[in-house]
Amino acid sequence: CSDGGFILAGQWGDIYHPVKFGGLIMKLNASGDFQWMTAFPGWEIFGHEEAMIFHRVEELADGSFIVVGASCFGIPDEYNLTVVKFNSTGGLLWNRSYPIEASVEGCEIKAVADGFLVTGTPSSSTPVAGDGPFLTKVDLSGNYQWMERATVLMSGNYSLSFSADGGYVMMGNNGSCQLLCKLDSSLNILWEKYYATAGMPLFLAGNLPDGKAWVVFEGPSANVTTMSLLDSLGNSLWTTSTNWGVGTVVLSPPQRTADGGFLVGGQFNESPSNITGFMAKMDSTGHLVWTRPIDVAGAATPLFLATPVSDGFVGVGTIANYTDIAFKTAYAIKLTGKESPPKQNATLTLRASVANATVDEVFDLTGTLSVAKTGAVTLLWSVNGSGFVYSQGLTMVNGQFSRSFSAGTPGILAFKAVWAGDAD
Repeated sequence: CSDGGFILAGQWGDIYHPVKFGGLIMKLNASGDFQWMTAFPGWEIFGHEEAMIFHRVEELADGSFIVVGASCFGIPDEYNLTVVKFNSTGGLLWNRSYPIEASVEGCEIKAVADGFLVTGTPSSSTPVAGDGPFLTKVDLSGNYQWMERATVLMSGNYSLSFSADGGYVMMGNNGSCQLLCKLDSSLNILWEKYYATAGMPLFLAGNLPDGKAWVVFEGPSANVTTMSLLDSLGNSLWTTSTNWGVGTVVLSPPQRTADGGFLVGGQFNESPSNITGFMAKMDSTGHLVWTRPIDVAGAATPLFLATPVSDGFVGVGTIANYTDIAFKTAYAIKLTGKESPPKQNATLTLRASVANATVDEVFDLTGTLSVAKTGAVTLLWSVNGSGFVYSQGLTMVNGQFSRSFSAGTPGILAFKAVWAGDAD
């Protein structure tokens, strides 16, 4: 926000009545302290749900806030595009719902001179060909003006996002392949790329201020993500894979950092009862620089948003207790310091105990890191001089860690430990 704080949008839910949920916005100051919250009610009447969800909030030039989302009135799974405006302290100024089609949801919103542009997508669980994402214009008071739809030749679920050059990025899937498409300001297709779901399915895409589009892939295995940078015509500039050493899902779209790198967030899935959120920094070619796991004892901590700020990095996620996963608490975290932190004096000592002398050797790895901290560290390794492109999150206890480890490829291994992003 303009005051150095943060504004969040989302929804609350009633675990005892799953169809009861409502939209909310919350304001935090620059230190992450709660300032105010405005929540819209959600309720159930005669077996029908009436609810609301907020997907995106933007601060306007006068300090007020504009929110886009969806509302449901009485018919399950049928939503109306909804735009709500609040003053600088969360007071309601106006609330508009637009039944423009059977079931649609708003995704993003942008202020223009005479109103607001809203991107949206059909919320039907079974969209058909031609049922693509749309662009809607409303005036400064929220009155509906017009709607245009992007062309979609295949049935599937698609989203539409604003890009920095005044155009749009469309992405989605139809069950057999993934689509990434660049459109101009009139929703005309400039280029489109298709990716096979069986290979590395697309799950995050966007557009950078320099006109280049970035793409993040999942796969080819649960432990590996692949990131590609495309130019303004959709041609690949580079592709980099990261082996996280554990099942990993990137949930936060990559954000550019001041040094030209990328910041991402997500979760490590070591087991159903061991889900740890993380924030990670990649360099300008997608190679992992550091990882910061977010550990809370007895709880899952997925991180849904990670963004750089002037003096560090901020993330937002949820905490869910494993004993009652339905109870969730939102959290915000800030990592301070420079993007390229100075190295600290540290010594990494490793001892390997080989269990089976096979081509793909499996061994127990124990070690000591002489930094007087207790917490998370990332172990990076290379095979045959390939560069430190493989990684594994470790938990240090009194400077000690232990982990079963598989080299994966026969050869010479080199290791490096990175402490929570600020010590090599």
